[in-house]
Amino acid sequence: MADGTQSVSGIVSTLDSEWEKLGLPVARGSFITPPGSQRVRPVCGHLDGLQIGLAPMPGPRGLIRIYAPYLDHPLGRMINYIAIEPIPKGETRRGFSELEFSDADQTRGKRLWFGDDYELTDENMSTRIEIEEFNNGAHVSLTVEFCQDKPYEVSFTTSAYDDSVELDYVILTATMGNYARLRRLMLADEDVVAADLWPDFSGDGFAPHRRFVRDRLSSTGETGVVIEAISDELDPTSAVYSKDTAPPWRYQGRSALQYWLCQSPPDELFAQVNGRTCYWASQSPIPGGISFENLELVAPFVEGQQFTFGVRPLGHD
Repeated sequence: MADGTQSVSGIVSTLDSEWEKLGLPVARGSFITPPGSQRVRPVCGHLDGLQIGLAPMPGPRGLIRIYAPYLDHPLGRMINYIAIEPIPKGETRRGFSELEFSDADQTRGKRLWFGDDYELTDENMSTRIEIEEFNNGAHVSLTVEFCQDKPYEVSFTTSAYDDSVELDYVILTATMGNYARLRRLMLADEDVVAADLWPDFSGDGFAPHRRFVRDRLSSTGETGVVIEAISDELDPTSAVYSKDTAPPWRYQGRSALQYWLCQSPPDELFAQVNGRTCYWASQSPIPGGISFENLELVAPFVEGQQFTFGVRPLGHD
């Protein structure tokens, strides 16, 4: 990832250095605006805060890259990814933006791209992420918003096109908690530790989901709820890895708290996590044992529902 050429299954796709040859997004005020041409890196967000990116930036296609350069990460290093996983009405199986093959080129990963328009003021910047139709008939998009006074956050508003099948859920899931080795969830009534949720889990698969209903989530103001996760390590950069652990899995930079929040949650909303003891697509053990991999808020789909993802440096309000 850092050198633009590493190829490791599960965390970065086969890369060349072509993305490094692309032009830089334009900085306007407090924001980096989305590209207006294919010859510009598809990255946007806060100039000095959290940013997002799309392929062909390093990483699997079908995922939104989350960048936190204020954590002293090298160029191209993600702190996490966001996947889009819709569920049609009456079904239980999710669509998978990262794993499904594109109808356009039969390559794994649905195509994501920034829309042509964006809105920019001194306080806010917003744009749209278009998403190729899913195999289950879901056809959705995301409106992305950055607020000048919230430099560590990005908000996603979910929408369905008229030609989409009817949807029960459009789940946005942060998929790479193992990188930061997130192990502690902070709830309203207690902290929950990954090892306590899955005391006997082993192997290279996913530990089963554990969910927490809305009443167990911490509140934000009058109506909002939040689910927060941190590492249990004082210095994640000092971990001792097995020799076969690929370089992109070795944590770099400062520690941070990661979270999802929803300002207008329905009563049915819940938080959900799963876990792993080995890094994705490998037998490499995660230092310190099981950690959370996917972190998400799940609510019945409503047109215009907004979820906010944040990465706040530890020691900051």
